[in-house]
Amino acid sequence: MSAESKQKAAFDTFLDGFIHPLVCGGTAVVRRPFSPKQLEHFGASLSVHVDREREIVSALTFAAQKVAPIERVPWPFRSFMALAMAGSNLAWVTDPKIGWASRRAIRRVLRWVDELTEMITPPRTRSSALVFHVILERLLGLRRPDVLLRSWAYTYRYLGRPSSTLLTRRVAQFRQEEHTRSAVRDLWAALDGKHGLDIQPRVERLARASPVTTLVRPGERFAFDDSVFGVLSDDVLRYGIVRELVRAGPAVATPLGRALRELAQDTPAPWALFLATTFIYERHVMAALEETAQWNPASNDPDEAMFFAVLPAALRTQGPFSAMLELAPADRTQVEALATQLTAAVGESAIQSAGAIITAARPPPRLQPFVDGRRDAV
Repeated sequence: MSAESKQKAAFDTFLDGFIHPLVCGGTAVVRRPFSPKQLEHFGASLSVHVDREREIVSALTFAAQKVAPIERVPWPFRSFMALAMAGSNLAWVTDPKIGWASRRAIRRVLRWVDELTEMITPPRTRSSALVFHVILERLLGLRRPDVLLRSWAYTYRYLGRPSSTLLTRRVAQFRQEEHTRSAVRDLWAALDGKHGLDIQPRVERLARASPVTTLVRPGERFAFDDSVFGVLSDDVLRYGIVRELVRAGPAVATPLGRALRELAQDTPAPWALFLATTFIYERHVMAALEETAQWNPASNDPDEAMFFAVLPAALRTQGPFSAMLELAPADRTQVEALATQLTAAVGESAIQSAGAIITAARPPPRLQPFVDGRRDAV
C-alpha cells in the first residue's frame, strides 16, 4: 500500500470511528495518535463514505443552529481537522493500555497537540465559529466506558475497552458486574496530578481556539480578545451566545467581571468597551425577562460585583445604550426590578466603576460581522 493510500485509509478510519460518533452520537473510538504532518492530507480529504460525511455535516448544522441560524457548515476545512485531531490525541493519552513505561512517546503526542493547536486559525464566519463550538463541546463532554467484573476468585477491569472474550462468557460466572463512565476531564486531571503532564493547560489552550466556547464557558483565564470581539460583533451570533450564557448560571459572573475590569485597565478602543458591556448588559436583560436572574451576588468579590453592576449602570448612564434601553413597558419594569436588586447587592462604588466604562464606550463606526454562507479560507 502506498503512503498516500495509507493516509487515505487513516482518514477514513478517523472519520468513521471518531468524528462521526462524536458528532452524530455513538461510541467514539481512539485507535492511534495523529501527527501534525497528517493534517495536510486530512484537512483537504473527502471520505469514500459519502453518506457518513453527509450525516456529519447534517448533525453539525443542526447542533450549530441551536445557537444561531446558519445555512450550512464548511466541510472539510483544515482548522476543523486540526481541532479534531488534537482532541483525539488528548483522548488517546487517557488510554490505560498505553503503558507509562513509554513516557517519551506520551510527551511526543502532547507536543503534537501543541503543534496542532497552533495550526488552528480563528474562525472567520459564523458557521465555522459554531462548528468549532460544537466539536469542542463534544470533546469536553467525552466519557470513557469502564467495566469491572468480579468472579469468585478474580477481579477483571476493562477501562475503555471491554473484553469481548470475558463479556461473552455466561453471566453466571461473575458474581458482580459494574459499568461506569469516567469523564475525560477527570481523567486528564488525574493524569496531571500523578504524572505532571500539563494536559489541562493544553485543553484550555485548545478551547480558546473557539471564541464561542470561551464565551459560553468563561474560565479563569478568559479575556476579551480579537477573536472574541469578532464573534460579539455579529448581533445574531451574540444573541445566541447570550441565551446559552443565561442557561450557564452564576458561574460566569466572576470571569466575565474580571475580564471587563482588566479590559478597561488596558485603555482599549471605545468600540471594544461597547461590545464587552453590550454582551453583559444583554445577558442581564435576557435573564430578567426569562425570570432566571435569581442570584445572590457576593459583595466581597469585586469581579462579580463588576459583572452585576453593568445593568444598573447602563440604566443610569444610558449613553451608547440609549437605543437598547427602548423596551416595552412590561419588559422595562422587569429589567428595572432586577437592576434595583443588583444595586442593593453590589453597592454604589461598583456601579460607578461600571458606569465609567459605559461612558467611555462607543459603538464601532461600522460593524463587520461574520459572513455566513461562504467557505472558510482556513
